[in-house]
Amino acid sequence: MIEDLHNELRTTENCENLQPQIDAITHDLRRVQDEKALCEGEIIDKQREKETLEKEKKCVGEHIIRFDNLMNQKEDKLRQRYRDTYEAVLWLRSNRDKFKKRVCEPIMLMVRNFTYLHKIFWFYYCSDCKFL
Repeated sequence: MIEDLHNELRTTENCENLQPQIDAITHDLRRVQDEKALCEGEIIDKQREKETLEKEKKCVGEHIIRFDNLMNQKEDKLRQRYRDTYEAVLWLRSNRDKFKKRVCEPIMLMVRNFTYLHKIFWFYYCSDCKFL
């Protein structure tokens, strides 16, 4: 018991040296907490960015699916109404490498904007009427 008291006295003598150590540890702890807060903020920002990009990816995927459906509908209409033209388009797609220059598919399949397609047909219709 006496030794314990002697040990306690020795540690109390070093108490004056402990305050600077406590201050240094407190300062390091604050710095680490600040870094942690910054990292957590960055993580939250990255999670929001990830969610935004995933929503955008989903939207683009849906747009591609709608576009593919539209193209399939166009091809189905072509197949139903103009069977020979449809077969020619299929042949052209499988034999593009046989041509030296670019060969276009029927304009109904090429143009994706129907307003633009309508303007093209109207232009050609008006051009044909001038010669009549």
